[in-house]
Amino acid sequence: MRDTIIEVEGVSKKYCRTIKHTMLYGALDLSRSLLGMDQRSGLLRKDEFWALKKASFKLKRGECMGLIGSNGAGKSTLLKMINGILLPDEGAIQIKGRTGALIEIGAGFHPMLTGRENVYVNGSILGSKKKEINKQIDSIIEFANAETFIDIPTKHYSSGMLVRLGFSIAVHCAPDILLVDEVLAVGDLSFQQKCLNYVVEYLNAGGAIIFVSHNMHMIQSMCNTCVLLEQGQITYAGTTVNAIKEYYEMNRSIKQNSSREKSAELTDSTPVILERVDVLPLEEQEIRTGEKAKIIVHYTSTKKIRGITWGFSFWTVDQKVRLTTCTEKYAGIKRNIDEGRGQFVCTVEKLPLVAGTYTIKAG
Repeated sequence: MRDTIIEVEGVSKKYCRTIKHTMLYGALDLSRSLLGMDQRSGLLRKDEFWALKKASFKLKRGECMGLIGSNGAGKSTLLKMINGILLPDEGAIQIKGRTGALIEIGAGFHPMLTGRENVYVNGSILGSKKKEINKQIDSIIEFANAETFIDIPTKHYSSGMLVRLGFSIAVHCAPDILLVDEVLAVGDLSFQQKCLNYVVEYLNAGGAIIFVSHNMHMIQSMCNTCVLLEQGQITYAGTTVNAIKEYYEMNRSIKQNSSREKSAELTDSTPVILERVDVLPLEEQEIRTGEKAKIIVHYTSTKKIRGITWGFSFWTVDQKVRLTTCTEKYAGIKRNIDEGRGQFVCTVEKLPLVAGTYTIKAG
């Protein structure tokens, strides 16, 4: 069950920036191939660039591998080579089994055919015979929640409807390997949950998945290993948590508001200054999802004050979305503080945040 099902060895792929040179190089490469000459695939010619360079990894049965990276990092190119849509210029890809892919919304769907007709077309492309599809058709339609629109042309489908039907076809054709690009992001919440439930059963049955997404929560929920791509090269391959950590470190160019705001001076109207907030791990050397953490708010007060309630909240790094709040106000707790410096301390038993960078506010 744990044998290697995909092995990617030193795979590279190059593209050309101009149509003129693309056509010229294509003709030259075809001529050299017909004459039995060396293709010189490892060399870049004018206007060419590496979309993927020397990528290597292995995927075993029962594993779900995340593939993350910035736009243009080479993720979709790698998936298309694994699926056989593109051929690598260098390296080799060994696959043991049949692949099912959901790489682009509506890929393989003819807009003038109905959803039912497209089920047979896509199923045939994925290697299923008509008799097999006949047995699965009702289950495919039910899984996609497509009963009301299955007999209308797919040109009238929304992107979410196309994704639901495409995913349902792919999983019912019993592939050994499932390749899923960002397309699941357009599905509604109930369908995403249905897909997650299927993924668990599929992996337990010995399937393997490569999952591409910019949604780090889904990556961490689904994947037990992860590969980070940047500018066509694998910069990290290993645990999902560490891959996500490296991804955020790589994207430090995102403007972070890490300043600790405070009043210029203590006054009667502002008798308390919150000087800083520390978030400390209790058992691990790093703060980890689901582990204990201690939140410490350091303050200075000019006088004794009665009836204080305090709290803190986690926000996205751009401070547009509040994710979670912990405050004594909801518990009806009030406390007294003395003049001088002090601390408010809270222990969070299970930190409810996925790996990432956050803004913390206290008050």
